[in-house]
Amino acid sequence: MDKENLARLLDDLQSRGKVTVAFESCFMVLVIITAFCGNLLIIVSVFKNSRLRTVTNMFLVGLAIADVLTASLVMPFTASIFVHGKWNFSDTTCIFQGVFILCVIWISLHMVTLMAINRYFCVIRPRLYKKYFTRRSTVAMISVVSIVPFILTVSPYVSGLVTYIFRPGKASCFMTFDPDRRLGKIAYTFFLLIVYTILPMAFIAVCYYKVFRTVKQHAKATKNTIRSRQSNGLSTEEVRMTKMLLVLVVGFVFCWVPVITVDFLNAIMGTGSLPRAAYVTYILFAYFSSCINPIVCLTLNGRIRREAKKLIRFRRLRQVADAEQTIDTNLDLTIVRVKQTPNQNRAAGEVSGY
Repeated sequence: MDKENLARLLDDLQSRGKVTVAFESCFMVLVIITAFCGNLLIIVSVFKNSRLRTVTNMFLVGLAIADVLTASLVMPFTASIFVHGKWNFSDTTCIFQGVFILCVIWISLHMVTLMAINRYFCVIRPRLYKKYFTRRSTVAMISVVSIVPFILTVSPYVSGLVTYIFRPGKASCFMTFDPDRRLGKIAYTFFLLIVYTILPMAFIAVCYYKVFRTVKQHAKATKNTIRSRQSNGLSTEEVRMTKMLLVLVVGFVFCWVPVITVDFLNAIMGTGSLPRAAYVTYILFAYFSSCINPIVCLTLNGRIRREAKKLIRFRRLRQVADAEQTIDTNLDLTIVRVKQTPNQNRAAGEVSGY
């Protein structure tokens, strides 16, 4: 049944109209450019300005790095599939994309969860925040959520529980379980459902509920100067950062609700049982989530936005300076040639007169 569904989806992929091919291909190219350039701009901005190297921004950089890797190492294969209507690469490349796409997805989801926990301690438990969220501990957290997904994706493949095959509906290579190891499939799927879906979403919901209840109380307290002295001492910058991260999380969740829904229905109904439109929506929303971080940060984070503008302006000024230098060099060469031409003519006349 699974093979029949995959064959049907492959036929749907190859029989698309020109308008559909153009839309899917252009959308993917736009997402790749936005995700790569936008997240790279965040990374460079934070590392270039020492004032931006805060603990919270370290999580933003971690998420940006994951998104840059997605845009450069995962999305181009899907873009090629949307253009050509088939997988044009080797089986080893298919395994690489299948492993990497799951890793960066899980890394991104847990990075957003760490941001929610970070905001909880910053707003609700400020004393413990300074204790637990040091630079060293933050690096350790980011390292753990970055390394564990690779173990969880490579080990089932090595053990033979799963393989990675081309899924024409999702226009990508994805994990496929061995049909003879049903118990292992159920255990592994249940584990992933708990660790990489239910728990992160629960942490995000609980943390932000408590955080914004406190922020709301703080906003009411600041209306009265006497009461504001009794408030929990939240700075305006922390409140802004908390609200910005909420927008980021909401955008991220908005993109992942269709993904989780399609995966849930696919698990119940069987591999490839849904229409191609459902899987295309799945993959496009999943990839577009890599654009949420730069869109939100460069729009709502004034410090990162200003630093990014400086980088862009510096590059433009440098390009203008290089162009002006080239023009000046060409002008100097032209002047030298003009000066040399009369001398050469005079020398030629003297030789002919002789």
